[in-house]
Amino acid sequence: MKWIALLIFGGVGLFLFVTGFVVGYQSYVLSRDGVRTQGHVVEVERREGGDDDGRTSVFYYPVVEFSLRAKNSTASPASTDRGAWPTMKLAER
Repeated sequence: MKWIALLIFGGVGLFLFVTGFVVGYQSYVLSRDGVRTQGHVVEVERREGGDDDGRTSVFYYPVVEFSLRAKNSTASPASTDRGAWPTMKLAER
């Protein structure tokens, strides 16, 4: 019985450790290799959402235009599924 508990908690702990390492490494690579650029807000996007109780909420997201390597792009946290600012890989720049 002790071995089963050790195996379960050890497995969960190992999974969390590996997940934390991967996320930390990705953050490190982004801060090391990321490109900073300036942008300006060109639009404010309005989104409405509701819950199961029938209450609605209104969210406003900035749409930012920026130039990266002579290519104009726009980005908004609302344009991604995760609700975070989109990131671009080197091949997409």
